[in-house]
Amino acid sequence: MSTTPLPAHKTKHLETLHYPIPNTPHILTLTQSQSQSQSPYSSSPSSASTGTTLWLSSQLLAYHLLTLFPRGHNHNHSCRPRGRAIDLGAGTGLTSHILSYLGFRVCATDLAQIAGTILSENVSRNADLLAGIAGASPISVRALDWMAPLPSPSSLWDGGGGGGGEEEEEEEEEKVEVIVTADTFYKQDLVRPLVITIKALCIASARCARGGSGKEGKRFPLVLVAVEVRDRGLLECALEAAAREGFECRRVGDGRVRRGLEAAGVRWAREEWDGGEVWRWVFKGV
Repeated sequence: MSTTPLPAHKTKHLETLHYPIPNTPHILTLTQSQSQSQSPYSSSPSSASTGTTLWLSSQLLAYHLLTLFPRGHNHNHSCRPRGRAIDLGAGTGLTSHILSYLGFRVCATDLAQIAGTILSENVSRNADLLAGIAGASPISVRALDWMAPLPSPSSLWDGGGGGGGEEEEEEEEEKVEVIVTADTFYKQDLVRPLVITIKALCIASARCARGGSGKEGKRFPLVLVAVEVRDRGLLECALEAAAREGFECRRVGDGRVRRGLEAAGVRWAREEWDGGEVWRWVFKGV
């Protein structure tokens, strides 16, 4: 069994993927659907998802996170807690698992038919593995449809069970620090709903921060958007929609993306990830 990660386009035929967590002896086991006959985000109300597969943009995003939030080379040493992160359109959950490894408390979201099947199954399958890594937190899975009204962000962290008390109140006040999404801008009618969802989550997660001048302002979550460019016009449409909603969008340079691959021990030729891009969105407020 080879555990060297391959570009996603070379693994579409595989039902099970094995991904080593960098700098650890641990290997994630991720199941993916081999059927791609229909998009899980089809606008037809009668359509059902046929599942999901791993995409190149998810790989690039997951590995880029390793350079943004390094936790050192000793997996036996706990990394500092980094707060909350939301993965929009989490799919197989690769990016969510890397965020957890890096110390984030992750909410992995997708449509109900994905969240309740492949995504939740992959999270459950790797739960014991994450529990053995110092500083890694359990991943929660929630259904989230960008076409529907956004629920209260705090509900994404509500386990629905008992609990309560001071600890629960403290958790509700904790804000999201990072929002990630990969290969989700591929269809025109999804662009505005997804941008609005990201904006709403940014506003709900704003926290007070004092700048160098001593002035108080709002600090919003970091937003990372990874894409596999199939239609440059559609990407430009998404970037324009984001700009209208108050985001400043900048592409992460290829050199920095490559450093993420190298941090994961991945040595792909440039043509193997051609068309893959990572963008950094900064919300400037309303």
